[in-house]
Amino acid sequence: DKLKFKPTKPEAQQKTHPFLPPFEPGIFIQDLSDTHCLLFNKYCVVKNHVLVVTRKFEKQINKLNRKDFSATYQVMRALEGFAYYNSGP
Repeated sequence: DKLKFKPTKPEAQQKTHPFLPPFEPGIFIQDLSDTHCLLFNKYCVVKNHVLVVTRKFEKQINKLNRKDFSATYQVMRALEGFAYYNSGP
């Protein structure tokens, strides 16, 4: 019942996807390519936990492609880290 009174954003301000622009302040790090960018992970699990995201919406069930691997490899080399893909069902 209390949810009825919870304030909501006007429709014009509601975002449809958290990983598409416009990003919330301070989350964007840099462009990686014409298809990908690098974001800070607000809910990081380990040090330097960042997000490599596509510039356009893609379903999580889609297979990774060369551009995905290229952008991810660029970040892995710079941070001397590893990557994992959080895919859907």
